[in-house]
Amino acid sequence: MALASEPSIPVTFKAENVFEEIGTASELLAFAKKIDSGSTKACARLTKNIDMSGATWKQVATDEDKPYQGTIDGNGFAIKNITFGNNEMNDTGLFQYTKGATFKNLTVNMTVAGKIRTGGLVEYAVNNLFEDCHISGTVTSYYSNAGAYASYDESSTFRNCTNSAAVTLKQGSGNTGGFIGTASGTVMENCVNKGKVSCAIGNGAGFIWHCWGQNDRWKNAA
Repeated sequence: MALASEPSIPVTFKAENVFEEIGTASELLAFAKKIDSGSTKACARLTKNIDMSGATWKQVATDEDKPYQGTIDGNGFAIKNITFGNNEMNDTGLFQYTKGATFKNLTVNMTVAGKIRTGGLVEYAVNNLFEDCHISGTVTSYYSNAGAYASYDESSTFRNCTNSAAVTLKQGSGNTGGFIGTASGTVMENCVNKGKVSCAIGNGAGFIWHCWGQNDRWKNAA
C-alpha cells in the first residue's frame, strides 16, 4: 500500500541574522534608511573602506521605543570622514538610541557636534557590545555631556576598543569623557583612550566622567 507523503514544513530564517554586505557610501546610507523604516534588527558587514566625504548622514534610530538592536560588523574596514550635527542640535550621535546592539571590528573617523548630550557613535546606548572598535576625529558638545562612543551608557560592554578622537565641551563643565559622558553598569575590558578630553570649565575624564551606577567594572583600561 502506498503511503501518502508527509507535507513538507517550510524552512524560515530570522531576517536579523542575515548580514547585508556594504562597500559604498550610498549602500551605507540605504542601510541607515532601512533601519529607520522599521528594520531595527538589520545587520550589516563592511566589504571595504567607505569614504563618506560629501555624503549627508541622517541620525539613525531616533525613536526611543524603536532603538537599533542589530549588528554592524566592520570586518576590519573603516568608515571615514562621516560628519553629523551642529551646535543647535540636542541628543546628537550617528545613532540616537541603541539597545542590545553589537558594533565590532569597526573603525570610524568622524566629526560630530551637538548642543547638549553629544555622543559620537551613539547618543544613548543600553546593553550593547562594542568589540574591537576604534574611533578617531572630533566630538564636540557645546553645553553638556559628551563622549566618543556614547553620551549616556547603561550596562554596555566595551572590549578591546580605543578612542583617539578629541572630545570637547565648549561652554560647560563636567560629564565629558573620552569614551562616555555618563554611565551606569558599564564594563570596560582592554580599552585605551588616546584622545584629548577638554572642558571650558573644569576637567574631563579619559574614559567616563560621571558614573551614576554602582556596578561599573574595569579590566586593563588605560
